Amino acid sequence: MTAAAFFKARLKFSATAIIDLNRETTNYFYQHVEAHTWHGHRVLAVDGVKYPLPDEDAIHAEFGGQSNQQTDEVPMALGSALYDVHQKILVDAQPQIPLPD
Repeated sequence: MTAAAFFKARLKFSATAIIDLNRETTNYFYQHVEAHTWHGHRVLAVDGVKYPLPDEDAIHAEFGGQSNQQTDEVPMALGSALYDVHQKILVDAQPQIPLPD
């Protein structure tokens, strides 16, 4: 598969598909597995994350870029991740960018 073919195929993929799939998987887990709790409560942790975005001119124009010691500027979006500490699963992740419906 060429890079161009991969890029075209990726455009057909829903931007929210991974978030939706994780939400369905997490709901199934909590319905079918006896989850470990602390005094009857789930122990959750939240953290900020950076999502790398495709390195394209239009995305650079919208989000700018961030650099580190190894790379030139790369477009990044901020987001948050909610993690179940006892089950060691990602409960939810949300980018702080508008996603298409």
